[in-house]
Amino acid sequence: SLNDGSHTFTAHAVDVAGNVNSTEERTVTTGVVACGDTVTSDVNLFENLSCTGGGLIAGSDNLVIDCKGYTIDGDGVGSDKGIDINGRNNITVQNCSITDFYIGVEIRGWSNNSVIYNNSVLSSSWYGIRISNGYNQNVTYNNLTNSVHKVGAYNTCEHTITNNYANNNYPVLYYGNTTGVTIDGGNYSSIWFCRVNGSTINNVKVSNDNTTGGIIFWNSNYNNITNSNLSNNRYALDLWDGSIGNRIVNNTIDYNKGSSGIITWVGGDYNVIENNSFNGNPYAIYIGGGNNNDINITGNTIVGSTTKGLFISAATDNNNTIWNNYFNNTINADSSGINYWNITKTSGTNILGRGFIGGNFWSDYSGNDTTGDYLGDSGLPYNISIVNGGDYLPLVNATIDLSPPNVTINTPMNQTYSVSLIDFNVTAVDGIGMGDCWYSLDSGVNNVSMSNLSSEWNATNGSIGDGGYLMNVY
Repeated sequence: SLNDGSHTFTAHAVDVAGNVNSTEERTVTTGVVACGDTVTSDVNLFENLSCTGGGLIAGSDNLVIDCKGYTIDGDGVGSDKGIDINGRNNITVQNCSITDFYIGVEIRGWSNNSVIYNNSVLSSSWYGIRISNGYNQNVTYNNLTNSVHKVGAYNTCEHTITNNYANNNYPVLYYGNTTGVTIDGGNYSSIWFCRVNGSTINNVKVSNDNTTGGIIFWNSNYNNITNSNLSNNRYALDLWDGSIGNRIVNNTIDYNKGSSGIITWVGGDYNVIENNSFNGNPYAIYIGGGNNNDINITGNTIVGSTTKGLFISAATDNNNTIWNNYFNNTINADSSGINYWNITKTSGTNILGRGFIGGNFWSDYSGNDTTGDYLGDSGLPYNISIVNGGDYLPLVNATIDLSPPNVTINTPMNQTYSVSLIDFNVTAVDGIGMGDCWYSLDSGVNNVSMSNLSSEWNATNGSIGDGGYLMNVY
């Protein structure tokens, strides 16, 4: 009838003469569990568990697993779980330190009404707490530092997940099955949307020391992320599993060194990625998994990517339009689908500040502009690592001028002058601008520089001897 826990005992013996002898103290512990145990009654830990496989498995409904502040520690290898709740209802996990597992706590198999309270779930190599289905899970007051995904839910979204935190003590936000959320300002460790539509994230900072993920949309549509700093994460933003019509505009997305700046994964149609700054990510934008179509990527500065600036990985990722972006990366773009890399030539200021919009600036484009519109005219299309099509209107920052300026001699006229002081004035106009202007009276042996007066150039010569002269302008 001993209660669970540690008990210390000593044996005492007395003989008939009243002599007493006592043994040494010994300790017995009851209710002990071990790594890999399937538990079917309430558990109170009285010591740390160091596991080379999984931790504890909930084996029946209506259990409380209370670690009393002790640690269930994994070995950081494989796909083991610290606590696995599979098809069980009304399970409470509290006061635990769960470290170095692939998933710290997993709720699956249509488990319902779990309570995950006041735990430290640290350094999970995939999820701190993962809810793959089931309803009405309550996840509160947990520390989820250095887990790639702190707490994530998909397939079912109707849960209470509040007052959790992670790296830098920044909050972990979760919203599920709702619309019209507004998050304006603040520092966060992660933001997870599960079937959230028509919402706005503006002017936030999400940063995690390059260890963990930033913002995750699962099956969430027509949301806006604007004017935010999503830097120094494992990845900045993951648009996952049919998240469509989202706008990601005017954000700084730098040095997310574990994976990518933005990931669009499976069925991410009609998303807009516009006017963002990407620097120092392995991939700035990674579109993968297939059926990511009609994405509009424009106005972005994409530089310093250590693997690829833009990667469109699947042949079924089609009909995306990539235009008016600035690419300067190890590999600027890689695409196997059928996508569009420029729009029709249009008058307007492009990302280089020039007067026509068309395609993109590519740091490794070797062609030239020969018509003065700062759009490439040779080496077309630009298609380095682009399997289908390419950019037919690449932006360039310089032009090769093959057309001479138009020159009109205003004075002197073709006549005889009775004075030796002659005014030389010409009008010279060129499509890309004038450099210098000279005149010569001896076929270019001696050239006299002229002064610029707007489109006119002027010089005065008072030492011309008598005779006839042929004037040349250069």
